[in-house]
Amino acid sequence: MKHPLFRCVGASILLTVSLLDFNRAWAGAYQDPSAQKAFDNKDYEKVVDLLMPKLADLSRESILILGKSQSELKNQTAAIKAYSAGLSQQPKDIEMKSLIGFELFKSGKDRDAMTTLKEVIETNPKFLQAYRYLIQIYEKKKNKYELRLLYQDMVERFGEKPEFITKLCNLTSLEGFFDLALKYCTLGIQQNAKEPENYVYLGLAYKDTAKPELAEKNLKQAADTFSNSEISQVTYGQFLEDKKDFIHAYDYYQRAILKHKDSLAGWLGVGRAGLEIQKLQESLGGFEAACKIDKSALPAIRRATNTLRLTKNEVWKKRFEAATENCGH
Repeated sequence: MKHPLFRCVGASILLTVSLLDFNRAWAGAYQDPSAQKAFDNKDYEKVVDLLMPKLADLSRESILILGKSQSELKNQTAAIKAYSAGLSQQPKDIEMKSLIGFELFKSGKDRDAMTTLKEVIETNPKFLQAYRYLIQIYEKKKNKYELRLLYQDMVERFGEKPEFITKLCNLTSLEGFFDLALKYCTLGIQQNAKEPENYVYLGLAYKDTAKPELAEKNLKQAADTFSNSEISQVTYGQFLEDKKDFIHAYDYYQRAILKHKDSLAGWLGVGRAGLEIQKLQESLGGFEAACKIDKSALPAIRRATNTLRLTKNEVWKKRFEAATENCGH
């Protein structure tokens, strides 16, 4: 049996040999200082012109800036070609392989991208960037289930980092895993009391578990403490609207659009709550602004128009009908 010291020395020698092998794979490779300067100046076309003809002879650093330049120019196929050239020189280069995965994703090949990135993680479970690329794929697909599992894996492998805990607070609350949501959101607040989402999703978890007082406490705290947070304002506004407290709901929706002019939820809230408290001009303006942001606002303005038809308010009914027609085109 070998002495532990010899085992450590042996491991060190293997590591050194491995590093030497890696460096040897790129020894004497071509570099062009003017290409690096062009890359720093965001002149990506010049980088491509300088380096693409030398692809077979490029250094690792040159391949990386070439691939990133092609990506910036939205030439995903060419970027993959560059990174693949690097991977052919050093098959264990997980950064190159993860970049190939990300370019596959950007070119619409989600399945191939996921396969590639999962292979990277299997090879090196501590390579964080591969997880971040996978997150973007699952977010695009709106796959909360896979996102939650991925973040739980990240907590296991990288520790309870505040950003991971906040995302798990969000995901478990929205998925209805309320015990987990209470755990993660509470921990999130302990780790970072300045992150509004921890309070918002804790409040929603309490709301969905029939604890309205605790829900309101957390949602109101988020809205009053984080005035710049759109989600805090609109979520508490929705909570108040559900309680038929339209006056205060209107105020919080107004706070949302004051700081976030493109807040669809905020403008729709102004439209709905404004209608309820007879601020018809403001209500109409809210619905019109929402329609400019996204045509998905059309059903909401139609409902408002139908409400006005029932009240027989002919003047405002016609104005809302005109806005409904405009929104539909």
